[in-house]
Amino acid sequence: MKKHDAETGRSGRSNSQAMPAPPVNLAHRQPHHAAFGRLVMYTVVALAGLATGLLLYVFLLLGQPQRTNIEVVDPDQMKLVPLDELTLPEGADILPWQEGGHTPVVVHPDIPIRRVERIDRDVENILVFGIDARGAEETVARADSLIILTVNRSLGQIELTSVMRDTQVDIAGRSRPDRINAAYAYGGVGLLINTLNETLQLDIQRFVMFDFWSAADLIDSIGGVTISVSAEEIPFLNRNLSEMNRLLSPISRSPEVSDAGEQRLNGHQAIAWARIRKLDSDAVRTSRQRQVMMSMIRELSDRNSSGLLSLLNNGMSSFETNLSRYDMARTGLATLPLADQISDYRIPQEGLYTVQPDPWMMQVDWDQQRPLLHAFIYGEADGED
Repeated sequence: MKKHDAETGRSGRSNSQAMPAPPVNLAHRQPHHAAFGRLVMYTVVALAGLATGLLLYVFLLLGQPQRTNIEVVDPDQMKLVPLDELTLPEGADILPWQEGGHTPVVVHPDIPIRRVERIDRDVENILVFGIDARGAEETVARADSLIILTVNRSLGQIELTSVMRDTQVDIAGRSRPDRINAAYAYGGVGLLINTLNETLQLDIQRFVMFDFWSAADLIDSIGGVTISVSAEEIPFLNRNLSEMNRLLSPISRSPEVSDAGEQRLNGHQAIAWARIRKLDSDAVRTSRQRQVMMSMIRELSDRNSSGLLSLLNNGMSSFETNLSRYDMARTGLATLPLADQISDYRIPQEGLYTVQPDPWMMQVDWDQQRPLLHAFIYGEADGED
């Protein structure tokens, strides 16, 4: 094989006769800007590798939440489960709250989530709900708080929609209407999501569930939330807090709130505030719940990378979900930059329901309510609380 001497232009032949130098091909010369381009490319690759490593680390941390295994099936695979003669199952033998336990999500073995096609690829709806359980052994409880978290990428905003728990709906398998919050007790998270989708004509497929204590733990993991507490709310807040403190060991109990005004509340105090109902109404209570969630989202958006990773490490075990690690990372990356653009709404909207006194339920004019909800979520018009 011949070797070329780049300095003399001579071939590596054994004879001593000099060979004429080959013509120089100027097209092969590398200009300075090409070298700079390679440097930029290497820098970008290095940063991409760093970002990938960080994302992988986040994925590892996101493996900590309790993951609910529930199928999402096509409509033709669904079967109607009679629920009129339902006997609710007994509580499970699980770790008490005082020892780090939490109430698990109820999954009915015969009621999966019905698959629904996404209405708008730039709009994702996720159900965030809390259950009214006073102890971790209470595995079956009504859904006490129902909020649809919407990430609207086309409008660049987050939308929070509360569904009031006494809203009357038709529940598959039940021969008469019932409250929306009863769907969870009858058929677990599958029936709850399916009922919401059928009633509201939405496309919810994923959920996050908290109980009182896991929600408080998550709030504590971000250092609390900033809430404006009125003087009228203080005795009701402390009454709820006293109920929670009775279930805790003395070392875990939270101090009462004594002053009105904007202040930092810890997890138990914030949940006690969000649960106030007797002072005003369930409508105002759902507004408090949305305020706590908005404050949490803003707290998260203010964290730097190390602070956010610390939160993930400490707080993600506080809830149960069917979101995959990828879904959580994707949703988190999409949500946090929108923390300054949060709007909220309530179902039913004022003026769109009548009250059935016995049993007490809110009968909604769905022909008017559904279009207004879709206008709020998908950006066709402004929603009103």
